[in-house]
Amino acid sequence: KSEFWIPLDDVVSQFTELVICRLLNRNPFALARRRWHESAWVDNWRSGARGTTGDRSGGAEETMLRNPQYICDIKKQEEELLVQLMQYHEFNSESNGFTNFLIGFF
Repeated sequence: KSEFWIPLDDVVSQFTELVICRLLNRNPFALARRRWHESAWVDNWRSGARGTTGDRSGGAEETMLRNPQYICDIKKQEEELLVQLMQYHEFNSESNGFTNFLIGFF
C-alpha cells in the first residue's frame, strides 16, 4: 500500500537476509489457469508479565508456543506460499527506547 526507502548501511545493520519476490505473471495463456489468492491473518506478539499467558514475546524459546500459530496446507507440489512478517515501528521504535522484537518463524 505504500513504500519507503532505507539506506543500504541500515539494511545491512538491521537484516541478515533479503528476499526479493516477483509476483507478476504476464503470460496471457497462464492467466486463466494460475491465479493468486490472498489471505491475511493479523495477530501480534506482545510482552506481558513474565511467566503468564500474556507473555508472548516473539521468538524466545520458553514462550514460543504461546505465540500466534497458523497451519497452511499446500495441496499441490507446484503451489507456492508467500509469508510476510512485519514489525510496526511507530509503536516499537528505538526513539521510544525499544529495539526490534525477536520473531520466531518455523
